[in-house]
Amino acid sequence: IGNAKPEIIPALIKMLTDRNIYVRQSAVESLDKIGEPAVPLILKALSDKDSYTRQGAAGALGNIKATSPGIIQALKDAVKDNNGNVRRSAAEALEKRKALTNEIKAMRYVLDLGDSNMSGDARIEAVEALDKIGPVIPEVMPAITSAFHDREYVVRKESVSFLEKRGLLTPALKAEKYICDLEYGKSVVRIKA
Repeated sequence: IGNAKPEIIPALIKMLTDRNIYVRQSAVESLDKIGEPAVPLILKALSDKDSYTRQGAAGALGNIKATSPGIIQALKDAVKDNNGNVRRSAAEALEKRKALTNEIKAMRYVLDLGDSNMSGDARIEAVEALDKIGPVIPEVMPAITSAFHDREYVVRKESVSFLEKRGLLTPALKAEKYICDLEYGKSVVRIKA
């Protein structure tokens, strides 16, 4: 497939959205064999309206060995996507390309933390990851304090822990967390508050 005609590339891009992981992996392998000629269409797919296509394109850019200019910047932009799976794929692709900085990681997790479509576990993971990375970008602290209003108790608890470790938990913020526990918490959490 290394000498494939350009007409096959759009079909391979479409395969990136297939539900079957083996079909998607096959498409990535084929695009990788095609190499540089596939990159412009993969970059275009990264801005497709379908999140599965964007996710697949980000994954493909992480696996393809092409070094076209614009790949890294396109992946950095994809880390800010409104879909958490696209953000994750873009971050993983940047990591494979040895271009994932703490600032980019932090941006991904800040967005994950504020994304109500993400699972509670994903938001907890975001707070834990930000705790390891630290406040390397200005958006981290507002995201952590906004997490006090999360519907998941553990997200609120981890946010408090983040601030406590850094000596940033003021009495006002602690009171705000307790108010949120009263509002969102189960009976045992409300009793603690």
